[in-house]
Amino acid sequence: SCLPVDGDFENWHIPQEIYAPFRYQAFSSQAAVLDFKNTQRINSDLKLLSVLGISIRPETQLVVDHLLYCVEKGLAVNNVVYQVLNERARDSDTEIYQLCGTTCIYLNTQKRYVRPNQLYLIPQQLGKHSFSVPSELDQYKVLFSQLGVKDEPEASDYVYILLDIINEFYPKQISLPNKEQAIYENCMQNIVFCWDSNCGVEDRDIDKLREAPSVLNMQGMFCHPDELLIHDSEWHASHFGDDLLPEI
Repeated sequence: SCLPVDGDFENWHIPQEIYAPFRYQAFSSQAAVLDFKNTQRINSDLKLLSVLGISIRPETQLVVDHLLYCVEKGLAVNNVVYQVLNERARDSDTEIYQLCGTTCIYLNTQKRYVRPNQLYLIPQQLGKHSFSVPSELDQYKVLFSQLGVKDEPEASDYVYILLDIINEFYPKQISLPNKEQAIYENCMQNIVFCWDSNCGVEDRDIDKLREAPSVLNMQGMFCHPDELLIHDSEWHASHFGDDLLPEI
């Protein structure tokens, strides 16, 4: 135990437990990093590091776990994380696919993480539920493509956005605001279009909507599909009087 580790002011560590500080911002929460940040000086002694057993290249899993740690703690992640993962994506590292479907892409303008299927190369009319790829992240196209960033949404992406809206407003038991209702209708119309065109609507997508309170009643409130009747008969509607009319 003869080497110092970043953040540990009391103990010495054996070389085999330590990682060199090259791009340490990509994995620092998951590993012991040599407390000597002059990488130019260290770079001239790579042979010595190797002989001592100090790890020079962090495993992809360490980088993935560091990103998930930052997400969990609500910490802004350093773009070095995406730089390293983008390089590993070119090498087809399968550990990267753990991030698919998670809120793992940090947007500085929003000060929060978003899912890859909320990020698009072509601007969308989906309000706060979609974002354009910022210019500073444009260089990580290989990684983002593997995670699910696209030019524009597919049917499953519209389903995810619908579920986001439902999860936000259904517990409140209030009518959906006009702006959110326009986004809801946009998503539904696109899902119907994909369904009619036989392009990309999977059974699991329909099951998600079937099991959720995904349909609006005449008052603009979310209900489960099996709780509603279709208002397609004036004769049947006449038996309910004014109860079917939207509240003003």
